[in-house]
Amino acid sequence: MSDTILSIRNLIIRRGDFILNDVSLDIHERELFAVIGKTGAGKTMLLEASAGFCKPDHGQVLYRGTPVRDIPLHKRNIGYLYQDYNLFPHMTAAGNIGYSLKMRHVPNSEIQSMVQEIARLFEVDGVLDQYPGTLSGGGNSSGWHLHVRCS
Repeated sequence: MSDTILSIRNLIIRRGDFILNDVSLDIHERELFAVIGKTGAGKTMLLEASAGFCKPDHGQVLYRGTPVRDIPLHKRNIGYLYQDYNLFPHMTAAGNIGYSLKMRHVPNSEIQSMVQEIARLFEVDGVLDQYPGTLSGGGNSSGWHLHVRCS
């Protein structure tokens, strides 16, 4: 059995005048992988395609050997965090952190423990009971919103 988690083959995505052209790569179990590039280089488009949010014009994205877009969103086991704010405004920071675990039916005691550990690692354990509207955004306080740029 292969340890390849994500396989991208000959990926081409066109959006307006921009083309993400012929990208191929494999990401393996336990591998740390970073996407680095200038603004407008196509990093977000590549990540959105990897998560199955964007339909490629050509090529394929496979998650553990299955086309990612054929896997129901809640079963993809892919987390995605945009640079912009994407928190549920009606939930506390703890609720937002634990949301995906809740959707996977992880027991509440495990969720609470994991949320505490994640918050400790990211040094945000002091704001777990706060709502997004009360948190500092590091300079961007335009509000909370969710967007996906691909159709």
